[in-house]
Amino acid sequence: MKLVALVLFQVACLTSPAHADESSEKAKEFWDWFELRGDRMAELFSYETGAKAQDDPKLQKKIEDGVGFVGDKMREVNPMFSPFFGFANGENTLTVTVHGDAEYFDDVDRFIAAAPKIKSWNFVALKQPRKMAPEMEIQTGSTKLKVGDWNYSKVKTKSGAFDFTIFVPNKVSDDQEGFDRLFVQLLTDTLGERLGNTVIGKVRTVQNPKDLPEGLLPFADIGADIQKAAE
Repeated sequence: MKLVALVLFQVACLTSPAHADESSEKAKEFWDWFELRGDRMAELFSYETGAKAQDDPKLQKKIEDGVGFVGDKMREVNPMFSPFFGFANGENTLTVTVHGDAEYFDDVDRFIAAAPKIKSWNFVALKQPRKMAPEMEIQTGSTKLKVGDWNYSKVKTKSGAFDFTIFVPNKVSDDQEGFDRLFVQLLTDTLGERLGNTVIGKVRTVQNPKDLPEGLLPFADIGADIQKAAE
């Protein structure tokens, strides 16, 4: 009984208002810190700076160091948080990701809800869906993969998720696990972190057979297909 009581006490401490207050205070400290550096951050992670960095290794290193610095500060709030920077519609975007771990989705939502309004910045909870155009190419090691060359089939499971088979023209047998992990990540990027966690079951990548099975769908359309199927 004493052991049970001790465990219950520890759980209560972890979920107590004091613990929540501490988390809120750490979040406030991060946002105060970020707000003081908002203008410099906006310049560092702007589209213009990113374009210049393509031909400037020192500037590229500066951007990478900046991402690492923000990530270190963010993980003081929650060790699972990671930053993802982007630029769209004239604004910098800071997305907070937990790499698909649904256990921390609520923590991310609360963290983003606590963000102040900062000029030129948009803050987003979890990676959002991203459309992959057929002409887009993905480099993995020495192999280059073109989105328009991929097809897929899906099977709905009892849990409501989907098991996917991805058909690619490249040889995958030498690195089956690597290809499968790559396409789990690509599916997550395409569907978004929140939906991807719900609908992605098993993922297997296979090299195109001589004759492709009937009924395959283009991978470039997978986002719209799965969002509709999940409704």
